Amino acid sequence: MPEKNAKKPPLNEPEKNPPATDVKKTPPETTFVYVGPSLPNSMLKSNTVLKGTLAEIKEYYKEPLTTYPTAAKLIVPVSKCAEYRSKAASGDNIVSTWYADVITAIRKGTEE
Repeated sequence: MPEKNAKKPPLNEPEKNPPATDVKKTPPETTFVYVGPSLPNSMLKSNTVLKGTLAEIKEYYKEPLTTYPTAAKLIVPVSKCAEYRSKAASGDNIVSTWYADVITAIRKGTEE
């Protein structure tokens, strides 16, 4: 049986800790850009804007990304496009290494 003297918040006052179901989830990114070099046979061109979730994009481009797996690392959210393009051109960072690795693989005909 509840205590008679227990304080209850007024009806018009919101709860201090809303249930976890009220927390809004951030939707996954839905627009990406491929900032790597163009792949052979127009499989995936440089600076292509890609719409969908990252998983959907990777599934759609499964064949070229299987042949050139490093290219998948160069599919980035639009919000990071300028940063990645700059890094790819500057050298001395992982993005430029990925870019160079894709170019080397294209020249060899396949990625190792």
